[in-house]
Amino acid sequence: MNSQNPLNQQLQQKTHKLNLKHLKIIAINANSLISNQKRYSMLTLINKETPDIVLVSETKLNKKHKVHFKNYSMIRHDRPNASQGGGTAILIKKNPIKHKTILNDKITSFKILETTITKIKISNKENLFITAAYATLGNQKEFSEEFNKLFELLQLNKTENYYIIAGDLNVKHTSWKNETNNTRGNFIRNWLDNKSIHYKTTLYSSELPSYPKGRSYLDICLADARLKFQNLRPNNTLKTLAYNSGHDALVLHVNKNTSDLLTLETQTEIPRYNYKTTDWKKFQNILEQNCDLKIYNNVKLTNRHIDSFIDEIEIHTQIALQKSVPNIKQKNSCEPYINNKIKDLHRDKSYIISKINNIKLNYSYDKREELEYLKYLLYKIKAQMKQEFANSINDYWTNKIKNISKNASANMFPQINQIFRPKGQNPIPPLKLPPEKASLIQEAGITIHNTIKDTEGNFIMTKTTEKVDIIGTQFSKIHTQNEHMGRDQLNRIIIAETNKLKNEMEQDKALNKTVCTFSNENTADNPKQPDLEINYFTNYNQLSTIFS
Repeated sequence: MNSQNPLNQQLQQKTHKLNLKHLKIIAINANSLISNQKRYSMLTLINKETPDIVLVSETKLNKKHKVHFKNYSMIRHDRPNASQGGGTAILIKKNPIKHKTILNDKITSFKILETTITKIKISNKENLFITAAYATLGNQKEFSEEFNKLFELLQLNKTENYYIIAGDLNVKHTSWKNETNNTRGNFIRNWLDNKSIHYKTTLYSSELPSYPKGRSYLDICLADARLKFQNLRPNNTLKTLAYNSGHDALVLHVNKNTSDLLTLETQTEIPRYNYKTTDWKKFQNILEQNCDLKIYNNVKLTNRHIDSFIDEIEIHTQIALQKSVPNIKQKNSCEPYINNKIKDLHRDKSYIISKINNIKLNYSYDKREELEYLKYLLYKIKAQMKQEFANSINDYWTNKIKNISKNASANMFPQINQIFRPKGQNPIPPLKLPPEKASLIQEAGITIHNTIKDTEGNFIMTKTTEKVDIIGTQFSKIHTQNEHMGRDQLNRIIIAETNKLKNEMEQDKALNKTVCTFSNENTADNPKQPDLEINYFTNYNQLSTIFS
């Protein structure tokens, strides 16, 4: 396809360079994104702060939850087999930043250190790995092993790899202003003392306690020391923002160099088309008006000419689609339920949370009554918001059902199905392998000691990628066995004759020799019927397809 073609330039995903003074990143323990109330808190934060990236820990989501934020792409790693707990996510502003999700089975299978990871190109040869992290308390040995593996598997010691790891790791140490140390905090402190030079690591904590209730600094950022953090608070700490989750948010302003702009690749997101509401007559008219190709019917076209015409037809078709087919617009998950009362209650709640945090930070005995009163107000407002959301959701779906057209069954049943029968993927059952198939698991590149077993010792494969690897390995073994079942001579004859025929066809192609010739008397759009050929097994075109 000719990239200089102006039609082509209209369709290609536009990749530009984006120059930023810094990347604005917010890291926050959301303490759930399940309820609409929690989602609205996140929506309010990103609308107010407009970060480039948000690192979210403790999302508590599972595969049943659908969460969208209109102007952000969301990458999630939910805690496996959890109803409510753990989970991480990254929100990346749409269109400006080109990124790649990192899915490493050895990392996603971690038991304690939960992560979501994306990679951004910051130059031709340099990458920035950005990680949202969460680790629940306990299991220190496993956490230590997984923490070390994370750095090793991402190869963060390499000069071309920069990194930011931020989130709630539940680490306490006096060196980042906690009153006491916990076991994990001691591990991180010791790790920094021994490996910070090897991995070029700097630890950033928050200016104020990230967990105000416990006056603790549990949320931290571990970053490549070559990155320059701007707008830091005293003692190289990070600014915090009050948030309704029990944790405050950390704000990071990151660049490579203090004086230069950060140059990133951007990519326009491909829209999703709503074909159900398309005016196909309009599509046809646009295509007829703009596609005036002259394809000659009296000459033989080369493959190059045919490919060129097909490419141009495809481009015209896609342009007509863009002009006539409506886009599906992504909405915020909680947007249909937000009303003015909810907005007012949320604003009051944010104000009270800030007041409570300020009192706790500078607590004195004479403020105890004010603190208790503010806590009471916060409790009342949360209860009001919960009730108002329930009322709003009920009203929304009541109106949806009332608006179902009852007089036209053709419209009525699709509308009912859309509400009451959401589309879902058919579950793929686990793959069970007996103990004697252990070698097959190893050949598929799957670590046996990480594999689940049932009471009878059978290996249970639950991950889709593992199932595919196992099936592929099994088919490969069967194919290899079939090749060596005493039919070597027959195989050699078949291969020799097939290659001979293939060479003849390639020679005909090189000499421009074809089955028929087009002319003014025998046009391509109305060819003469050739004499009937008897093809007991196949024909020329089918062979060409097989050999290609």
